[in-house]
Amino acid sequence: MKSVLGSLVFMCLGAGTACAQCSDKTDSGGWLTCKIEARIAAGKSQIAHQVQTAAAPKQNAVSVSKQQETPTVSAQSTSLVDQSSASDFFNLAMNLAQASGGAGGTNNTNSVSVTTSAYALYAAANYHDPLDPEFYSRNRTWRRAYFTLGRDLPDSTSATKDPHLQEPGTVGGLKLLLYDKRDISDPANQSQFEEAAIALGKSNRARANIRAAIIERVSDISTSFKSLTDAQNQEVDKIIDDNIAALEALGPELQKAADHIRSQAQWALSYQGDFRNSQGYNLHKAGVQFALGPNPRVNFTFNGNYQRWDSKKFGADRQGGDFATEFDYRITEDTTVVQPYLISFSAQGEWLTQQKAVYKAQIKLTIPIGQKTGVSFPASVTYASRSDLIQEARVEGRFGFTFDVAKVFAAVSKH
Repeated sequence: MKSVLGSLVFMCLGAGTACAQCSDKTDSGGWLTCKIEARIAAGKSQIAHQVQTAAAPKQNAVSVSKQQETPTVSAQSTSLVDQSSASDFFNLAMNLAQASGGAGGTNNTNSVSVTTSAYALYAAANYHDPLDPEFYSRNRTWRRAYFTLGRDLPDSTSATKDPHLQEPGTVGGLKLLLYDKRDISDPANQSQFEEAAIALGKSNRARANIRAAIIERVSDISTSFKSLTDAQNQEVDKIIDDNIAALEALGPELQKAADHIRSQAQWALSYQGDFRNSQGYNLHKAGVQFALGPNPRVNFTFNGNYQRWDSKKFGADRQGGDFATEFDYRITEDTTVVQPYLISFSAQGEWLTQQKAVYKAQIKLTIPIGQKTGVSFPASVTYASRSDLIQEARVEGRFGFTFDVAKVFAAVSKH
C-alpha cells in the first residue's frame, strides 16, 4: 500500500508538456485528459506541471546530491567535494583536459572512473528490472552502497616533482549512505503523503464527475468525440470548468511533498584509494559526506576526510586531513528537470604533515547535453594557495564528461 501511495503522490512531478490538439487522440480517455489539461492551461492554472505518472526511480534521479564526477582522490577531478550519494545504476566520469597557470604550465591529462550501486548489482543477479517501482522500493537498503573503480592519469611532464603527480594510479572507493531522508520510498516520508493523498482523492472524484456529466449531456461521446459541434465543445468545457478547482488543488500538494523530501539531509561514510607503483605514493582517504538542502534548488555539501600518503620506498609519509564545502544552485528553475544547469561554489583546506597547509577555492558550471542523454559537462576553475612541493599560488581550469544511466531512465520514463 505504501509503495502504491508513494507512486500516486508523485504522479505530477515529471516535467509536463503542452497538450496537443485533442482531436489527434485515438481514444475517448486520452481525449478527455487532453481536454482537461487544455482547460487548466486556458484558465491560467497555477499548477506547475501537468499530471503524469512518476515512480520513485525517476524522482530520486533528479537529486543533485548524487556523485557524477570522478572522486576527489583523483588528482585530476573537476570537483573539490564528494557528494553524499551516487547513481542508483551506473555512472561514468572522465576528466578531459586541464589548463594551468603558474609553474606547472599546461597539462593535457585525462582520468576515468566508473561507479555503480549494490542495488544495480543485486537487480542484475536476480535478472529483475531495476526500474520496477515495487522492486526498487522494497530493496532500498541495497541503494545505500556504491562502488567506484577508475584510472588516474596525471601529466608526467609536469614541473611538479611530487611522485604522486608523476605516476598513474588505480582509483577505488566504497561509499555507504547511512542516513538518507531524500529517498521518496523511505517510510519516514509517509507523513508527507497524507495531504497529497486527500487532494488526489478529490481530484479523482472530480475527474469521475466530469466523465459522468459528459456522458450524460453529450450523446455517443465515446465515438463522436472527434466530431463535436461548437455547442457540444462549449458544454464539455463548462463541465470541466465547474470541477476544475479540485484538479488545481492537487498540483500544489504534490509539489509541497516533493519539495520537503528533496530538502532533507543525507550523510555517508566513504573510503577512497589512489594506488600507484613503487615510484609513487598510495593515497588513502576516509571521510564523511553530509548534504542538506534548504529548498529544492539549493544544496549544501560538507566533507571531512582523514588522509594518509604512503611514500613506500622513498620520501616521508604524509598524514592529516582536509575539510571542504560546496554550495550548489540549480539555475534551471523547474525542479523536476532531470538534468539541470548547475553552478557550484566550493572551498577546501588541507593540512598534512611534511608540507604547509593548502587552501583552494573553486567555481564550477555543470552543463547538461540534452535531457535524455544522461550526459553533462562540468567545467571548473580552481585557485590553490600552493601546489604540491611548489611554493606558489596556482590557478587551474578543468573540463570533464559524465554519463549517468539513471538520468537516462528518468528522462524517458513514463512512470
